[in-house]
Order: sequence, then C-alpha cells, then structure tokens
Amino acid sequence: MKRILLSLAICMSVVAVGVKAQSYEPNTQWPYIYADFADGKLYFDGDKVGSAKLNIHLWGNTLHFVNTEDRICANTDRGVTRAEIGSDVYLFVDGKWLQLVHHRGTNLLLKYVRGNFDSLNSGTGAYGASLNSSGKTNLSSLDLGGMDQPELGRMLERRYDGRTIPLVTEYVYMLNDKVVSATKKDVTAFVPDALQADFKAYLKTAKTKWKSEESLSDLLDWLAGQAAIQAAE
Repeated sequence: MKRILLSLAICMSVVAVGVKAQSYEPNTQWPYIYADFADGKLYFDGDKVGSAKLNIHLWGNTLHFVNTEDRICANTDRGVTRAEIGSDVYLFVDGKWLQLVHHRGTNLLLKYVRGNFDSLNSGTGAYGASLNSSGKTNLSSLDLGGMDQPELGRMLERRYDGRTIPLVTEYVYMLNDKVVSATKKDVTAFVPDALQADFKAYLKTAKTKWKSEESLSDLLDWLAGQAAIQAAE
C-alpha cells in the first residue's frame, strides 16, 4: 500500500472532476456509479498496467469491465490495487473501491459511495432479482436474475427504466498508512494529546463540516501541516 501511495504522490498534482453526468441517478436497471462505462486503467501488483472500459457496480461495490465480446464482467483479480475511470482514481482499500478526493503527500481523503438497497424494501433489484431474496442468498451482481455476463447493449437500452437507488456517501482518511473514518469522533481519537488544543481551535475557526469534501480536504492539509501524522506514530 505504501508503494501505491507514493506513486500517487508523485504522479498526481490534482484530482480532476469525474466523468459522472450531473443529471444521472443510478437505478435498479443500471446500478452503477457512472452513467456509462468509461475508458480506464487497471494497476496490478508488480507494476503491471491494463486498460478496459470500467464502472463501479453499487451492489457489493464491485469493479466491472467490458470484455472483448461486449459483455459486462466483474473483476475477480485481487491483484488489482488501483483503477482509473475516466479522470477519477480509485484505490482498493480493505476490500472496497474508494475514490481519491484529495491528497497531501502520501496522506489521502477517500470517498466510499454505496447503494442503499435496503431502503427500497421491496421490488426489483439489480438485473431483475428480488432485493429481499438476493440479499438473503448473498449472490453476486452477475448472478442476480440468472444473467451471466449481461450484454452491454441490452443493459444500456434499459438503464433509465429502473427505480432510483438512494446513495450513501462515507469519507475516510489514510493517515500515516492508517485508515481513519472522517468523523469528528474518529479523527479526534487519532490526533495525539499534544495537538488536541490546536485541533479543537482549528475546527472552531474553520467551521469544519464533516460531510463537506472541501472542509475535509482542508482538514487533511491541516493535519499534515501540523505534523499530526508523524506525532501519532
């Protein structure tokens, strides 16, 4: 993981705006973060790089790609540690694909977007399966509805016909190679005692909003600038 973080610090100076369409809302016929599959790159252990059209499936937070037969497949290679979808960068951290929002050196702010399928209660889930039954059997997205490797063309034809999937967004920091939830409670617990007074003063002055990417990015800069990362070792 440290090698990945160092490469990010070297190769990236900014995080560009993503490829999501502003009017797009994921739905049960197209349960993806993005409105379409975008050209992307896959980075493997051992410094190997591959390319494919990529998207993130909201059921299980799974990385999907389009194969040479124009079919959608789920990535099952655990050797993939990083993915670029359009201009967005994702890291595979603790079994989840987290989007890079901001970085200061090797310290990162990451975003995790998931579908709140439970809130739909009943009806049709991904690929036509019952949300209740698919949840109980813990099937993968490609198993739902009995469809194996669905054709991209058919999926695109129906991608606006489903029920809107509510989204839940969570933020985490990677500080000194440690994953810390971007909440007031967890960040406060991470900051060493010697910096607690300065930390509380910063939160008050900056009027930190814990659901704001801008506020959380500014806080990451402050933590790195105050050497809180090193002090917490």
